[in-house]
Amino acid sequence: MKEVISEVEASLLDQRRLNIVVVNAAVLVKCYQENKFTEVVNDADIITIDGMPLLWVMKFMGYPVKEKVSGPDLFRELLELASLRDHAVYFLGAENKIITEMVKRIQSRLPRLNISGFRDGYFNVSEETEILNEINNSNAEMLFLGLPSPIKENFIYNRDLKTMFAMGVGGVFDIEAGLVKRAPRWMQNYGLEWFYRFIQEPRRLWKRYLVINSIFIYIVMKEIIANRKKISVQK
Repeated sequence: MKEVISEVEASLLDQRRLNIVVVNAAVLVKCYQENKFTEVVNDADIITIDGMPLLWVMKFMGYPVKEKVSGPDLFRELLELASLRDHAVYFLGAENKIITEMVKRIQSRLPRLNISGFRDGYFNVSEETEILNEINNSNAEMLFLGLPSPIKENFIYNRDLKTMFAMGVGGVFDIEAGLVKRAPRWMQNYGLEWFYRFIQEPRRLWKRYLVINSIFIYIVMKEIIANRKKISVQK
């Protein structure tokens, strides 16, 4: 986490554009299913691991990963940095009532934070240029997008975007607005954050998690078998 924050801070000071992608089981599955999305993820300047299961797999396979850097935690740390260094931020995504409540709570927690603008994520493709201009005209340095793929990628990798930093944050806006509760720390540490999320909305999420988790396990087993000799040597 400290390395990521340090790199973001340095890029803002140097006026060097930087993008972050947070990868969890769902993102990994999407990469497995869509080569185009894999290219989008690999084009990011920084890729962090969001989820203990993926962290455990990476370590088991011998990759020198240090720790989980989850989207919600990173989001809060970056807002602290923006408040401390007076970097203007812009929020795009979620429903209007959700993002409005989130901004209200963030302003209460970080009164010095310069929020240069925000708007919901419900718009047509024809409106994207207008929204892009709105973001640019706000003079925001940091952009956080609570949008689905590939809409957020279209913004992050748009050459006309002038913000120095951009990051997709998934459902973080719902958490920050108080709509969704985050799992206790012990559940996060044991890789059960997805299960805590599931028990809050079982009817809506059971099918999604069943499919995603099944494909994730398949991908992991396939990768471990393909690299078993390499793993054996490293151990």
